[in-house]
Amino acid sequence: MASGKIQMTASDFPAFLWSGDPPGSKYNENEMTEGLFQGYLLERVSFCLFIAYRVLIKHLRQVMRHIFTGPSTALGEDSRATRSCNAALHDMTSVEAEHIAYGCVQVCSDLNAQS
Repeated sequence: MASGKIQMTASDFPAFLWSGDPPGSKYNENEMTEGLFQGYLLERVSFCLFIAYRVLIKHLRQVMRHIFTGPSTALGEDSRATRSCNAALHDMTSVEAEHIAYGCVQVCSDLNAQS
């Protein structure tokens, strides 16, 4: 988009992204970015998303600790392990993108099971 190879118009975005009542009514064709991402719904939902994000990150951190160091350390306790941790058993010396993706799937599965 920055190079101009991809053209972006207002019709490429839903109206609720712009400010106004009804949503999008303050859209200015000459200044497409004016009021963009200031819609009523976005302003109200963004706080909830921020809180949800913090909860997800906390949960993901616990899952990653569980995967790498074991279940007792996931909640911040000292390890009570009687064998080597999962990371050592599987020769995992660093966190890779695949590990994070796996942790995200576990968090998603856990959160879906709770609701």
